[in-house]
Amino acid sequence: MEAKLKPVTLSDFNTATLRKAAREGRLFIQPSSLSPEEARQRALNDILQYVGRIDACASQQYAGHIRALWQEILVHAEIADSLITTRGKHEGQPNWCRVTSLVAFLLDRGVYRIQEFTTVDLHLRMEQVTRRNNHYTGSGTVCLTREHRVMLNRLLKEFSLKSEEK
Repeated sequence: MEAKLKPVTLSDFNTATLRKAAREGRLFIQPSSLSPEEARQRALNDILQYVGRIDACASQQYAGHIRALWQEILVHAEIADSLITTRGKHEGQPNWCRVTSLVAFLLDRGVYRIQEFTTVDLHLRMEQVTRRNNHYTGSGTVCLTREHRVMLNRLLKEFSLKSEEK
């Protein structure tokens, strides 16, 4: 039976044809090959790549360890899970507005050079664009919770102490 299956691309997509195939029992949906944990890990890797674009903007204290800091942040399920969309058509994908909000928080805490960069500057670098977009505009509506701020402040303090020991 598999030999008769035909992959459908976007150019082949026709609603009427799909409805007809479904009525006739000829429409088969192949489930995603990614497990929920694999999809979550992919989203977290996408976030690391996204924020990696501003590594050069890190303050002197964090410059050599900025990636390790982000990895440490994403180890905490409470924070990492809040950065991944849980509903709607973007379910399982990074919530770029929330990531931008987190970057703004870290900028305010001195992780990034606040004297040289604004949140908009960092946003433009992460997005690799010249004008702000909805990921920046929406970041103000997805503020970090008090628990997240407390956890992040504690994490930054612990990370600073660890990096001083090295």
